[in-house]
Amino acid sequence: MPEGREMLDPGDGIPVDPSAQLPLLSRTNNGWHNLDPPLNEQPHQSAGPMAMFNIAGADAIQQRFLGLVQSYIGYTEKNGKSKFGIWYGDQSAVRNDAFDSAPWCDMFLAKLTSDLLGDAGLKAIGDYALTTAHAAFLHRKGVTSRPAVLPPGAFAFQNWDLDGTGNGNLPRIDHVETVETDHGDGTATFIGGNVDNGVRRRRRAKGYLVVIAEWWKLLPVVAPPYAVETNHWFWSA
Repeated sequence: MPEGREMLDPGDGIPVDPSAQLPLLSRTNNGWHNLDPPLNEQPHQSAGPMAMFNIAGADAIQQRFLGLVQSYIGYTEKNGKSKFGIWYGDQSAVRNDAFDSAPWCDMFLAKLTSDLLGDAGLKAIGDYALTTAHAAFLHRKGVTSRPAVLPPGAFAFQNWDLDGTGNGNLPRIDHVETVETDHGDGTATFIGGNVDNGVRRRRRAKGYLVVIAEWWKLLPVVAPPYAVETNHWFWSA
């Protein structure tokens, strides 16, 4: 689908308190984003086993997730529809075709979370098609921040109305990607869905960043030894 539907739609946003630099717990419903269910969305069907790990395994979980994201680089949607939107629409109790051609940057993350961590992991991290609702959920859970150095694997919620130096308008979330590398020069490399109609790697100014989420902090902790089981679904659409 046209990149602008998700990435440039100014209606997809959480107003931000300039003093806090963090998203408030409000949301707007505009345009394409009316397609998103409310915060108490219907649960998706189970997609596999939940990863179990101890605190020492957090880095391994981040790297496995990042590796899964990287494996999709080069994917391109077909006929204005994405496999991730199709999957998301399939998971509802009643099949929702509207997701097939809807903005899919957050549905991309939902699908990969489901593949790696199963239904319980997806529920813990947040099962959303709407970036604003997802950011609000993660903020309520206490895992959002704006650190000096972005950790690999973190979700990065961005706003294109900023000027690239952090001095733009009040942030409104337009898009979410995954942090790959922080270059230490005010830029970072991200990998995201719904970028040029596909999954792409982009180096961007960190000034566009609204907030990052260290989602792995929401996963359950168990005593060692730990194991990570995966249920990857690689398919064509």
